Amino acid sequence: MKPHHPRTWTQAEIAQQALEMLAIGNVATQKAQQRNREQGIANHTRLQGALCRTRTPKGLQ
Repeated sequence: MKPHHPRTWTQAEIAQQALEMLAIGNVATQKAQQRNREQGIANHTRLQGALCRTRTPKGLQ
């Protein structure tokens, strides 16, 4: 069992860490989508709950 860590985190620190993780995820997603576009693979996303596929420059939009 892990020992209890004595440090307590403030709400602001937790929110900042969450925003940093979100930013890292967004960058990774954008890179993957760009790589897929270059290879002609459709990117699947959801817009207002509906599944959409995008392939550029020629293909589904």
